[in-house]
Amino acid sequence: LPLWHGCSAAVADEIMSKGPAYLAKTDDGPFGAGVYLTPQPEYAATFPASKLSGSTGVGEVVLLLCAVCVGSAYPLTRGADMEVSESGVMQCKYRNRPLHPGCDAHYVLVDVHKCFSPPQADSPSRQHFEEVVVASGAQVLPLAKVVAKADWSKLSMHLLSCSPES
Repeated sequence: LPLWHGCSAAVADEIMSKGPAYLAKTDDGPFGAGVYLTPQPEYAATFPASKLSGSTGVGEVVLLLCAVCVGSAYPLTRGADMEVSESGVMQCKYRNRPLHPGCDAHYVLVDVHKCFSPPQADSPSRQHFEEVVVASGAQVLPLAKVVAKADWSKLSMHLLSCSPES
């Protein structure tokens, strides 16, 4: 699968020089421990852009276009995989944990109007972005490094303005 991974320039340089195994150390994550990627470059750009500092929130973000090998993907759903934590917050039961047994990837549709979690059962096709979490950096081959200028305030407004019908 051709997928995007957003990161800082320093992390991208580490990945490009030390190989994709470096990716596996980057995120325990909300949908399971592994490497997070997406088919939507604008969504991938939100992760490094959210770390832009300064009064303007404008700067360079790095996106890695990767070839990703997925053998068996487990689709995360709100009904089966989301639960209320002890603090009363809805979160995925795989948060900071290994992926579903027997699977080397998680696939999740993300609804921005549901705090970037899976859509509700009554509207399963309502999603704005996709996330793929793979278990190992060995499943990821970086093909290209893309550097882009990003304005965090404009990018976040764009993401949050997605209509429910998108």
